[in-house]
Amino acid sequence: MLRIAITTFFFPGVSEEVFFRALLLPVPDEMVSMQHSGLWGAIALSLFVIYHPLNGLSFFPKGRTTFTNPLFLLLAAGLGGICTIVYFHSASLWVPVMVHWLVVLIWLIWLGGYAQLYQRHPSTEDK
Repeated sequence: MLRIAITTFFFPGVSEEVFFRALLLPVPDEMVSMQHSGLWGAIALSLFVIYHPLNGLSFFPKGRTTFTNPLFLLLAAGLGGICTIVYFHSASLWVPVMVHWLVVLIWLIWLGGYAQLYQRHPSTEDK
């Protein structure tokens, strides 16, 4: 489980937040209009949602069924929206990284995400 916690901190926590928040959104400290921020927020969120099925169809085929599920994509949109909001409000990349990481970690370990993706429970990984 420690390996899952460390891995998910970097992938998807840091990697996705750097791309979908820090690189695509205006820097929160800049004087940017709400309309401008909202437009870029919507673009980044759309790309964030689209990325998941593309990831399942290409780089992570084990995730194909999950990452193309409409409910999963709706939940991913909610997570992406929350991460965008906390990025703008905190003016820090670390807050959405922590939110993203904790949500994915809870889903994988305690809500059955790991078993859904890998067809086994994380506690049996090293046995």
